[in-house]
Amino acid sequence: WTSPLHRSNASLQNIQHARPVCFSLYQRQQKCRIIAHASSEASHSHKEMEPFVPASQETVAQVISKLKFNSDGLIPAIAQQYNSMQVLMMAWMNKDSIKETLETGRVCYYSRSRNALWRKGEQSGQVQMLSKFTYDCDADTILMIVDQ
Repeated sequence: WTSPLHRSNASLQNIQHARPVCFSLYQRQQKCRIIAHASSEASHSHKEMEPFVPASQETVAQVISKLKFNSDGLIPAIAQQYNSMQVLMMAWMNKDSIKETLETGRVCYYSRSRNALWRKGEQSGQVQMLSKFTYDCDADTILMIVDQ
């Protein structure tokens, strides 16, 4: 799969980006895909990213309920830079890290080695701010478009 920012298949052609929204539901073969985003336009050619709009607790719960976590309660997450589409990293997320990410707009992962939440940039300074949050058709991998 590829990012919804540059994917041109028919399942995404009907998406309307006429107004800024935080979460939108899209029907695809009777499955819901939930995409969180800050931008009203789906284009990687934008130089600046619009501010993130926090998700409600209800929406966060809806997103988490759609995802398929492994036996350890984790799900892989890919971070991709919003303006270059460069893949930055793969890390793990759990329900708490997803909740924090969607509520604050600052990307938070789960560190398996520390067994704790890992707020990207705490030590490195390379903070990731969320632009879009989506997942693949199996709902077992997350793709986040970020600004790092």
